[in-house]
Amino acid sequence: MFPLLLTIALSFLPLTNAYSPRDAPNALNRAQSTQTQPNTPTAPITLANATFTQLIDHKNPSLGTFEQFYYYSAQYWAGPGSPIVLFTPGEVNVSCCTDYATLNYTSGVLAQKLGAAVVIVEHRYLGLSSPFAHLSTDNLRFLTLENAIRDFVRFAREVRLPFAGTAGGANATTAPWIFFGQSYSGALAAWIEHIAGGTFWVYWSSSGPVNAMEFWQYFVPIQRYMPKNCSADLTRVVDHVDHVGLNGTVEEQKALQKMFGLEEIVHYDDFAA
Repeated sequence: MFPLLLTIALSFLPLTNAYSPRDAPNALNRAQSTQTQPNTPTAPITLANATFTQLIDHKNPSLGTFEQFYYYSAQYWAGPGSPIVLFTPGEVNVSCCTDYATLNYTSGVLAQKLGAAVVIVEHRYLGLSSPFAHLSTDNLRFLTLENAIRDFVRFAREVRLPFAGTAGGANATTAPWIFFGQSYSGALAAWIEHIAGGTFWVYWSSSGPVNAMEFWQYFVPIQRYMPKNCSADLTRVVDHVDHVGLNGTVEEQKALQKMFGLEEIVHYDDFAA
C-alpha cells in the first residue's frame, strides 16, 4: 500500500506543486493552471447529487438509517473499472465544496489525470446528512469518530453510483478508490488507513492534524496585533467572561449570557468558548 501511495504522490509532484499547502487556489495558481491545462480551472464542471442510505450507528444497525448526501462528477470518468476519487470536506456543509470536482483542486486534477470520477461526500450530522431533525444531547451520541470512519468505508464498498449503470455501481468492490482529505478530513484519511484499511487503494492526507490539544494560544495574535485601544477592551471582556465562569453564580452567568443574546445555551463553558 505504501509503495503505491508513494509512487502516485511522486508522479503527481509537478501538478501538486502548483497548489498551496492547504490546497486553496490563489491568483498565481489559477494563472499557472490556465496556462498548462487544456481545460482551465474555471471551466464548468458537470455535477449531480444523490444520497446513500447510511447506518445511524455502525455498532447497532437496528437503530435505523439516514440519508447521506453527496455530489458526484463523472466528467473525467473513463468507464467501468476506472478510479473514483472520494473527498469529504469534513466539518462543513458539503454545498460549499463543489469546486473540489474542478481543476482548481487536487481532487479534480487527479480525476482528469487518472480518468476518474469525483465523489464529494457530506459528513454525518452536517448539511442534509443529519440522522435527526433536532440535535439533542442524546441524538448527538452517534456523532463519533468511529462512526465517521465506518461511514466512508461503507459508502465506498456499497454505494451504487448513478452514472455507473451496470458497472457494479463502480464501488470499491469493482474499482480502485482514492480517499482524499485535508485538515480534519486529511486526518480521516490516515485514520481510515490505520483502523479500517483495505477498502481504498490510496489514502491522500493533506495537512492532517497530528496532535489534539487545548490550543488557547490560537486567539493570542488577535489580542496582540489589533489596535491597542481595541485589544485592551477585548482583554477586559475576556477576563470578565472568565471570571464569571470561574467565580460567578448560575444567575450571574445567565445574566451575562443574556447580554450577548445567548441565554438559551445550557452550559456556560459552551457560551464562553
